[in-house]
Amino acid sequence: FDHAWNGYRVDGRTLTMEVDNDPDPIWLDVDGLRAEVTAALHAAPDETWQVRIVARSRRTLAASLPVPALGWTAARPVESDVGGMPPDSVQVESDGRRLTNGLLTVTVADDGTFDLESADGTIAGGVGRIVDGGDFGDSYNYGPPGSDTLVDAPSAVAVETLLSGPVVSRLLVRREYDWPRGVASDGSARTAERVPVEVLTRLELRAGEPFVRVELAFENRSDDHRVRFHLPLPRATGRSHAEGQFAVVERGLSGEGGYREEPLGTYPAHGWVDAGGIAVLLEHLAEYELVEDGAELTLTVLRSIGLISRNDNPYRQDPAGPAIPIPDAQMRGRRHLRFALFPHSGDWAAGGVASAAERYRHPLLATPGHGHDADAWPPSMAGDDALAIEGDGVNLTSLRRRDGGWIELRLVNLDGDRRRAVVRGGLLEAREASLRGEPGETLAIDGDRLELQLGPAEVRTIQLRRRETAVGRPEVLDAAGPRQNA
Repeated sequence: FDHAWNGYRVDGRTLTMEVDNDPDPIWLDVDGLRAEVTAALHAAPDETWQVRIVARSRRTLAASLPVPALGWTAARPVESDVGGMPPDSVQVESDGRRLTNGLLTVTVADDGTFDLESADGTIAGGVGRIVDGGDFGDSYNYGPPGSDTLVDAPSAVAVETLLSGPVVSRLLVRREYDWPRGVASDGSARTAERVPVEVLTRLELRAGEPFVRVELAFENRSDDHRVRFHLPLPRATGRSHAEGQFAVVERGLSGEGGYREEPLGTYPAHGWVDAGGIAVLLEHLAEYELVEDGAELTLTVLRSIGLISRNDNPYRQDPAGPAIPIPDAQMRGRRHLRFALFPHSGDWAAGGVASAAERYRHPLLATPGHGHDADAWPPSMAGDDALAIEGDGVNLTSLRRRDGGWIELRLVNLDGDRRRAVVRGGLLEAREASLRGEPGETLAIDGDRLELQLGPAEVRTIQLRRRETAVGRPEVLDAAGPRQNA
């Protein structure tokens, strides 16, 4: 049941085994338990025992903690009659349809869409329309049925508050639809039979974050269809920018097409896609398209298909591969998609999209501590000598240890202009390295600072030697955080 044994009580002839999320705590004395139960059995061998398994009561608290980049911090919950309020705390308005934290305001409309307004005045209205349409394509190309039926209006909408707190607040939007069951075998139209679908949209706003976290969930019971999430843009545009592999790719409204093949304006995005003053921050690879002459951005939530290649694909005259069914390609069952929306002024570079995407897709790692008050890591030590990297448009893509006490990091300049990157944090030596990790020329360090000039779209690998700072009895802090000392 996702619990671990971490405590016990012996009361007469009742043995209570306590379980929780924290396995093998230091206070769990198995030998002591064995001795105590053995002594009781010897004293009264014929007595009947009762064994209980009890989950410890647990309360989840949200906290806003300062944590340095590539560093760590420690915290301990304490009893207090006065609760602290974090900067840019979150509020839920009395009507239960609005979230605000001073950086972003989210307002849910009657149809289940929502409006976004950032602190810089950027506004996106009617965000989140769900559009379901037929897909008579295959794994290579989307293709609509001859007569498509688009479903974009819910039959019922309900909004409820899931969390209301100064650190994090959540709203849940429930929308009910009736989607066609599938597409006719000849691809002429979608079927008349409908199936009910409830689409859940969870909106989460956290203190200090300029973007809203979105989670979509629904049970897919239809075949041969495509579901997309529509975002009307703050300003229409004919260009989109999306993160790819070590680069930002700029694209227009339509694709290149090919021989006897309909051009498609759908493209992949790796970490984010930005257009017209709003960025979609992604956890995984996703498909997007600019539609309505650049007035809207769509995000593909689901493509439900059946074949590797369809010989009668309406958008391609020649087969692209074998007409063989793909197992589970209809994507039946529970589907989830998580992303964040970040409205901003300026273009992606000036708006800080790359930095916001890094913040979104790299959540904090947390682990419970077992030390006593006297030897717990103090918060005042958090981040001392931790590795830090500064530079607009410069992303860290790799960080690992190398032999000989070296730390290797890889940087990429996503911008089309030259950028400056600064690396600091207990530096002793620095040198260039190849993509294979082969050492190169020595780099000059200015005190505790290494300054690098990166050209447009340049990928740079460097290796560092750093001093280690003791932060406990056997632990040390280095670029990757606490580790066991050999």
